[in-house]
Amino acid sequence: MDLYTKLPQSIKCPVSQEKGSKKKPIREYLTDSLPARYTGFEALEHKAHVLDSVRKKWQKPEKGKGRNRLSVNDRRKLNIFELKAEGLRFEDYLPLHRLWQDYMRSILDLSRYNSTDPNHSKLNNERLLKADFHGCLVVVRKTKCPSLLGLAGIVLMETKNMVKIIAKDNKIKCIPKASCMFSFQLDGFLFTIHGNQFCVSAAQRTKRKFKQKATVEL
Repeated sequence: MDLYTKLPQSIKCPVSQEKGSKKKPIREYLTDSLPARYTGFEALEHKAHVLDSVRKKWQKPEKGKGRNRLSVNDRRKLNIFELKAEGLRFEDYLPLHRLWQDYMRSILDLSRYNSTDPNHSKLNNERLLKADFHGCLVVVRKTKCPSLLGLAGIVLMETKNMVKIIAKDNKIKCIPKASCMFSFQLDGFLFTIHGNQFCVSAAQRTKRKFKQKATVEL
């Protein structure tokens, strides 16, 4: 078989063209497909056009539309950050405290604190900063306010700057994080948290990268 032979005429011109045909199928197709704002095919001539999908112009969403979370004013109207003291008892939150202890044991490797490797305790400290303390039995160890010293209770609510606990006398106490040092015990280990370095909400702490800061003794 000779590869260099000429192709037959039927293959060269598979589509027969009528002589004298003045139809232009591409022009007719584009004219029919033009949007309403174009009056004719002449509007496309001598211009560069993007054939791919064009990104829509960004429009500012309407107020209150497309929002999937409550605003600060909405949360205040619903009294989300308020705890009603009526009917709350310290004994009712002891099961929550036991659940919190199991949660802390699962994220902390307490055996690492007995290790001489400083990297082990550093990793645990990072996990401790990002942990959730709802249900923790905390004690105010040091503070600049004498009336807050020695307060102890189970954490019911933690905000950016405040910790709300229920004491053994079934009273709700609000303790500011700033200028306070908190401590709690877990399996014989005593942990101390500096409130000045802890002024972050529980939701933001999980994705925040903490930096080492010098501690100031109270």
